[in-house]
Amino acid sequence: SKIAHRNLGALKYLADESALQRATRAALVHEWLQRELAKSKTVAIDRLVEEGSHEVNALLATDRETIIDIRAALKDLEKFGLIQLDQRRKTITKVTQKKETQQLLQEKWIRAFES
Repeated sequence: SKIAHRNLGALKYLADESALQRATRAALVHEWLQRELAKSKTVAIDRLVEEGSHEVNALLATDRETIIDIRAALKDLEKFGLIQLDQRRKTITKVTQKKETQQLLQEKWIRAFES
């Protein structure tokens, strides 16, 4: 097993796995939010948190349900500018579409490497 590596190798492996899972979670929630906002102009954050894990699992179409931390995913998506929240109304008012998402993330990666 990869975790059998010692010291820094194990730490790097765990950090990489954590980052991969976080990115996967954000991507799945982003895809689901695009579908939700296509149905209505805004979506209540409370409803997303209550129903999100189950609905994102439905996108995966697997036999096992995975617990997905929707609040954490929303924070990540907001941090990267992929969603817009109306804090006063506690709703999501915008989710970037595929082309815009790719452009935003590409710009952030470029800025990160330039720093």
